[in-house]
Amino acid sequence: MLIIIEEILENGQIILKEKLVINQKVKVLISFAEEIVQSGPASIASPSALLRGAWKDISKEDREEIDSYFQNLRSD
Repeated sequence: MLIIIEEILENGQIILKEKLVINQKVKVLISFAEEIVQSGPASIASPSALLRGAWKDISKEDREEIDSYFQNLRSD
């Protein structure tokens, strides 16, 4: 059996987002994905701000491909 759930580790405790009902002994594997950055209400109001500059170093060919993709979306 494999069940994947997203939870939060905060102050050394795992905070469950949903209640799990498992009536048998199971092995639990824990991996840490990324740190949750909370910088206040601005990050909630503008999640796109986290992406600023993410594409600044892409190659000219990749930029042209992305532009072409969005141009095709607009024309459809």
